[in-house]
Parts: sequence; structure tokens; C-alpha cells
Amino acid sequence: MVTKIISFYSFKSIGCTTAIAFIAKHLAKKGKKVAVIDFNFESPNISSLLPLETFQYKGVVDYFYERALSLSHQYSTTINDICYRCNLSKNISVIPTGDIDEHYIHRASELDRGLIASFYKKDFNPIRALINDVKKLIKPDVILIDTNSGINDLSSIAINDLSDVVYINLFPNEIHFRGLSILLEAIKRCKLNSKKRKPVINFILLPLPYIQKKKLLKKVDKWFHVNHIKDFSNIYAVDYNYEIVLSGIDIDESTYPDYEIIANSI
Repeated sequence: MVTKIISFYSFKSIGCTTAIAFIAKHLAKKGKKVAVIDFNFESPNISSLLPLETFQYKGVVDYFYERALSLSHQYSTTINDICYRCNLSKNISVIPTGDIDEHYIHRASELDRGLIASFYKKDFNPIRALINDVKKLIKPDVILIDTNSGINDLSSIAINDLSDVVYINLFPNEIHFRGLSILLEAIKRCKLNSKKRKPVINFILLPLPYIQKKKLLKKVDKWFHVNHIKDFSNIYAVDYNYEIVLSGIDIDESTYPDYEIIANSI
């Protein structure tokens, strides 16, 4: 079975976790087995939007940190310790970042200070090992990866080394456009994995106020044309929804069809 790996990224933090949660619920409803991995170490939130059946004690940070420092390849943190069933659906499994305490902060900081990048200079790569462990344990149809915003090692790795498809969330303004230019150029130049094809790029425009939607879409089309942005597959537009702002993810996914359209394309 071929598992499709999909990353969600935004230059400025905007809507990736929400998109993943809704899309995961839509996919699960269709009978797909979904694994959600949280690579957003700085502001982890996926387990609050996809609540877990049991309390999370360990997560991705513990898995990586232990493998970054151990020389024996004997680990106390296994994939079984960091994989949790979502209580919204038996078809959704969540691999969170971990329990946020003083140990988490120290370990996440250490990983951010070069340990993540060093994985690609060794014979054993904990990031690829995690993906393989998830595939063996869960046998998912789809892996959804929530990345950190901005420019950082782990998001670059998720996009360029791991993913078959990338959804880039953006709001049509100059800050997002500048970040998008940097990202697309980096994808074009990246040589992390010479055996892998470049990921398929899609865009999710959000949150678009309904009364300005056509105007903002024209702005995006113009910017793409002026900057010769052609290497992408689809653009999806997500309307601003006040229910999500007021209620969070705790609303029925069927009332929000924009994400169902994206889920149907996966």
C-alpha cells in the first residue's frame, strides 16, 4: 500500500492546524485511515483540535531527542508510546509533539539548535525512521503533517524530503507573497533527496471575507502572473467562518464544505 504524505505550511501562522483537523475528519468519514503528525514544536495545538483518547505523555520531540543523543540504538520511546487514537474517529491517529513541560522546552530548543539538520549527516535518520514507524504501525492511507510557520529546518525537511503534496496556506498580502517567493525558490533548489520528485504544490487562500473574495482572488492571480508562478496544481479558497473563531473546531465538519472539497481531492 502506498501512503500519501501531505504537509501543510504557511509563512505566517495562519490556519494550517485547523485545515488539517477538518480535512482529517472528512477523510476519516470517507473511511480513510489518517495519521496526523505534529511538527509544530513552537506552538503545538493539534491535540486540542483532534482530542486524544488518552493523555499524551510523550511525542515527536521525545522520539527525536532520544535518537539524536543515543549511541546504542536502544530507545525507551517507541512509536507505540507517541501514537494516540483520536476520540472523534477510530480512523484518525495522532502523533503529537509531546507533553509541554520544562523537559519539552529544553528538548525542543536543543532540536532547534542544529540537531534536526544533523540527522541528514548520519547513516540513521530519526525523521525518516518516524515516518517508517508510522507506516508500519498504523498503515495509513494518508499522513498529514502540521509544520511550523516561517523559515526553519523541520518545515523545510517535511516539504522537500517527506511530502508528496504540500498545501501552502496564505492570505493575499505582501508579507505572505514575500515568504511564498522564498519558499518556492527553496523548493526548486533543494537537493535533500535526489531520488524523490518535487512535491505537488497547492494553495489554500484563507480566511477570505466573502464580500472581498473576488477582489482578493484577482490579486493572487495578478501576483502569480507577474512573478511567473506556474509550478502548482490547485488554488482553494476558504471563506472566513465566524463559527470557527467562536467555537474552534468543535463544529460539524459537514457545515464547512470548503475543506471537504480539499479532502475529496486527496
